[in-house]
Amino acid sequence: MSGATWQVWAKATSDRYPVPRAVAFVDRAAFLALAAAAYERASRELLPPVGQPWAEDGGVWSGPEDFHDGLLHHVGECLRRQALEAGHLVEVPKGQEVQA
Repeated sequence: MSGATWQVWAKATSDRYPVPRAVAFVDRAAFLALAAAAYERASRELLPPVGQPWAEDGGVWSGPEDFHDGLLHHVGECLRRQALEAGHLVEVPKGQEVQA
């Protein structure tokens, strides 16, 4: 598959990250906003498709594990996008030696 990539973290060096705070690529306000967005997406995913019942034969469409997994997934995806945009995570063509 041509054009396929994978993602690697940029090498942590003192010139790239001169102080510990430089490693935190998202500030508190941005994190709270992305966490709230992830919460909303995970909550929407708990709902059954239109026309399907929430509960049937004593079972329900989704449970706490679904919310947990969805929330972790969406927070992780948001952080991954932030890291890519900030250059902390880089796309590397598959098969190419990593020199991030």
